[in-house]
Amino acid sequence: RLYLDCGSHPEMSSPECSDPWQLARYAAAGDRILAGLADELLRGDETLREVFVSRCNVDYAGTGSTWGSHESYLHRATPVVLHTALLPHLVSRIVFSGAGGFDNTARESLRFLLSPRVPHLLREVSDCSVGMRGVLHTKDEPLCEGGYHRLHLLCGESLCSELGTVLRFGTTALIVALVEAGAAPGRAVQLEAPLRALHDFAADPTCRASAWCLGGRQRRAVDIQRHYLREVEQRLGEP
Repeated sequence: RLYLDCGSHPEMSSPECSDPWQLARYAAAGDRILAGLADELLRGDETLREVFVSRCNVDYAGTGSTWGSHESYLHRATPVVLHTALLPHLVSRIVFSGAGGFDNTARESLRFLLSPRVPHLLREVSDCSVGMRGVLHTKDEPLCEGGYHRLHLLCGESLCSELGTVLRFGTTALIVALVEAGAAPGRAVQLEAPLRALHDFAADPTCRASAWCLGGRQRRAVDIQRHYLREVEQRLGEP
C-alpha cells in the first residue's frame, strides 16, 4: 500500500512476509514504484526540470522531524514478557540496523550517529508514535484471531542496505520466536539504563562503548548481540 501520510510525505507498507528476504524484496519494489512515479510526474509537468526523491529518517531542513520505519511482528507471546526480552536487543542492534546520519537536534555542531533517530526516542516504553516516542511501543491491536498479538516497533530506520534490512527484521523475528517457545533470551543482558545505553551506543561509530547490565557487568552492543546469537544457536532445530 502506498499513500500520503498526513498529506505531507509518501508512506509504503509491505504485505505480510514470511521471511526477511521477502521483505527486503518488497522494500526494493517500493523504491522502483516511487522512482516510476517521479518519472511520470516529470514527464507530465513541463514546468519541472527535476524530481528528487530521497530516503531520509530525519529532517535536516530545520523542522526537527523524524519519520523512521515501523515494524510489525505477528506473535503469540505474552506482550510484557516479550518486551523484557526485546529491549536489550533493540538498544544494541543499531550497530547493524542504524541508518547512519547526523543528529538533527544538535544546534551548535555536527554530531554523527549510528542511528539519527535515537535522539527522538525519549522513553524506554511508550504508547505514543508521534511525541515522546519509546524504544518499545505498547500498541497491541487485535488484528486477527487465534490468540495472536501484533508487536509494533517504531524505533527502526529505513535502510539503503538490503543486508541491513534482512538482519534488522530477521534477528528481531528470531528473538520473538524464542520467547514464543518459552525461552528468556534477554534475561542475562538486562541493562541498568537502556535509554542511556542506546544513546551511548549510537554516539560511538567504533562500537566500543559499553553499558552496565544488571548484575554489575559491562557489555558492548556487539557483546549483547552475540549473546542473542548464542541463545538462537542453542535452540536451532527445536519445534
